[in-house]
Amino acid sequence: MREWTKSIFSLSLALPLFGLRQLTKLAAPGGAAELDTVTAAAREQLGDFLKRNFDAGDRLQRGLVDTMFNLVSGDSWSASGALRATQQAAERMADAMGQAGQAATRPGGWGPMPPGGG
Repeated sequence: MREWTKSIFSLSLALPLFGLRQLTKLAAPGGAAELDTVTAAAREQLGDFLKRNFDAGDRLQRGLVDTMFNLVSGDSWSASGALRATQQAAERMADAMGQAGQAATRPGGWGPMPPGGG
């Protein structure tokens, strides 16, 4: 328990410092690669059930970011650009929600509890 507690505190110190470091590289080419590496390493620790949920949420938030940037770009000010951005957003949300629903219905966690709860 002591080592686990030390590790939690180390992680809680390392993550904001890593984020601060990444902010200094915001305009540098390839700056997202380090973030993707850390994200992939964390994802690998999740296990199958949480990994599926993470993937669905990640697709949703990445789609929302793409939609946000598409809406503020010059292309979205035309009728066809706005329609395309709306269609892409709807498709991404439907995909992510479908995958989240599939993840929730797949077996995971501890499985069935024995009679008597213990």
